[in-house]
Amino acid sequence: TAAGTLHAWSRAATGQRAAGDDDADARAVDAFRFGLSVGAASCLTGENSVFDIADVRDIYSSMLVSEV
Repeated sequence: TAAGTLHAWSRAATGQRAAGDDDADARAVDAFRFGLSVGAASCLTGENSVFDIADVRDIYSSMLVSEV
């Protein structure tokens, strides 16, 4: 989870994001969402830190984020 979050956040911080996306809070939330998706996908296998990126994408796209 931590490595996935750091990876996504690093990509966002280095300009690898959608045009017009200048909301740092939204980028942090999205990075954490990606990290949680990686961690959840890893739980679907019998090995630590092994996952299928297709599972990550499925979990990521189905995850709902709302502001409380």
